[in-house]
Amino acid sequence: MCAGLGPKSDTFLLGGMLCSTLIILNGDSNALDMYEQTMVTIQTEIMRVGGMNSEEMETIQTTREYTRMLRNAVAWYQELNPTATKKVSSSNLPFQTQQSNPAREPEPILPRLQMKSDPKAVLAEAIAELNALTGLSGVKTEVKRLMSFLKIQLERRKHGLRESGQTLHFVFTGNPGTGKTTVARIVSKILYGFGLLKTANVVECDRSDLVGGYVGQTAIKTDEKIESALDGVLFIDEAYTLAGDALTYGHGDMYGDEAINTLLKRMEDSRDRLVVIAAGYPAPMQKFIRANPGLESRFTRYIKFEDYAIADLCQIFEKFCRDAEYSLSPSGRAWASILFTIAYNQRDERFGNARFIRNVFERAMSLHSERLADMADDLVTKEMLVTLNGNDLSFEFVRNAGRNLIDVSNARWLAECPNCGTKSRGTAKALGRRTVCKKCGQAFFFPWWSLEPNTVTGISSEMLEGSGDQRGIFDPETFEAKPLRTSSILVDAPAILVPPPSDGWAGDPIRGKALLAEGTEYLRCGSATRAISCFEDAIKADWDGSNPSNQPYFLYRAKAYDLDGQERPVQALSAYNAAAQAWSLGHYRESEERFLHAIELDPEFPWASNNLAWGYATAADADARNGLKAVQHATFACCKADWHCWSFIDTLAAGYAEVGDFSMAIKCAERALLLAPSHCRRGLEEMLQYFRTGKPFRDNI
Repeated sequence: MCAGLGPKSDTFLLGGMLCSTLIILNGDSNALDMYEQTMVTIQTEIMRVGGMNSEEMETIQTTREYTRMLRNAVAWYQELNPTATKKVSSSNLPFQTQQSNPAREPEPILPRLQMKSDPKAVLAEAIAELNALTGLSGVKTEVKRLMSFLKIQLERRKHGLRESGQTLHFVFTGNPGTGKTTVARIVSKILYGFGLLKTANVVECDRSDLVGGYVGQTAIKTDEKIESALDGVLFIDEAYTLAGDALTYGHGDMYGDEAINTLLKRMEDSRDRLVVIAAGYPAPMQKFIRANPGLESRFTRYIKFEDYAIADLCQIFEKFCRDAEYSLSPSGRAWASILFTIAYNQRDERFGNARFIRNVFERAMSLHSERLADMADDLVTKEMLVTLNGNDLSFEFVRNAGRNLIDVSNARWLAECPNCGTKSRGTAKALGRRTVCKKCGQAFFFPWWSLEPNTVTGISSEMLEGSGDQRGIFDPETFEAKPLRTSSILVDAPAILVPPPSDGWAGDPIRGKALLAEGTEYLRCGSATRAISCFEDAIKADWDGSNPSNQPYFLYRAKAYDLDGQERPVQALSAYNAAAQAWSLGHYRESEERFLHAIELDPEFPWASNNLAWGYATAADADARNGLKAVQHATFACCKADWHCWSFIDTLAAGYAEVGDFSMAIKCAERALLLAPSHCRRGLEEMLQYFRTGKPFRDNI
């Protein structure tokens, strides 16, 4: 019986051909759809008696492949002969599968054969969507690295070179609400844009869509879901649930195993037509992938979605408001800042990130409506209808934080000029408002997420720690960054009193060198933008080794900028080398001028500021020494490196010692000692001991 119903049997072939002919004559795909459904159902009912083996499952798959081939043939014929198809009403058909709705457009016979969007336009759209995402810097870096890989493979294809056989199946790990599904859709557009997939479709599913209720059904459900995702992306949310209790208790899940085995086979058989993205919580996903060698070998790319930072949460909330035509008052921003800071510090693996923000926003709209509904209609203005204030922010989403006990009357927020780095403080009235830097005159918007914890009473300051980024926000449509007047800023700018707490950063020289090699390839190919990105990422990964005398990171970065038509980084490097030469000859005044010129040409090259500060702190000529300038320039360099370069902090310690503030010198030296590699610690320990004697470091040179 099974052989007679097999796709290679004469009966099956004849039935398929008759159905195809009927489609061509009548222009209706019901015949072939119904025929496929009937054949698969009959095969399944017969074969599942006693359980289906792999050969019988392959028979069903072959049936689907055969009918899909017939659909393609019919669609090809109809494209060549658009007038050959005669449309008939459903009432004239010998059978009907369902009553059609005359008000709806008839669905096309083959959705995948519809006119596709221009791949280049889809790729540009995906890049724009990626750049518009709030936060997710690590995710963006990995996706852009994927695009770099795909671009090079595309270029190799154009030149007839062998392409990489690497599969493109992904594992997305992260807590809820971190944008995994959104990024999956962007990735599908990128793969389509580069010609790796025929569509940008994403089919989303979870365990319930793949696992059946009895033996044999799971393979069918999984196979059907995979079929619907062919030529696109299959996104499996909470993929680790397919393993059931196996990850916790060690015993297998028969139905989940069946789904996994079916998935693995189709990932191999359809590797040129299918990309699978498995997503879920970090720890369970790691166990899930490692528990099955087949999964571990097929999923080759991993992207980690970190929780949103406080600044990201605030900006997401403001976007929700903006999209719904609401605005935030200063008090609304103040209370939202406190609420999100508390929530961030209380988060666990169940923290909803952007979903949490959506819940807060929807609750705020509800409270806003209740508040205005109690007012007389003639008192409600348009401005009130679109403004959320502090009373609309509910603290029911956080623990141990009674809003009625919190006092924000003396609360202060910190801001940093995005152009020159000058710091300032502001009250709630300043939040989100346009302000102007007193040092460089740059206009920017005051950030409203950088709360100063000890200025809020009625709540533990530990619950308000970690506000993070203090940089103000440029408005690109209104404001233009002003040229950085480096020398005057650094001379007048106040020194930072203490280094910020350690953020756990650790240098990664191996990654830095890998990025250097990757950037060099882009430089050789003439891709300046990608080369710049690689070199700057290399510097951030290996600040300790970024000294121009150790690694050519800044040299190649300057070359990449020069290729991009920007000469100033190259000129800055030249001025830096000339300054170092003048210093070695004892020409301190000339060296100072050249270092200042290098800083002005390229403020993002902090080694110039650091070496100038070292000169101010340790010059043999008393007239050339200036402890205050040393502290200011070293602080500038430390900030540019996010306090990740022990050498810059070491220079700052020497500057403080020259000023006579040995307490700060000791603190900075201790911080530098924590970051420094083992072969440099002995010198730092000697320096630290010297500071404890109350003498400037220059006396020990």
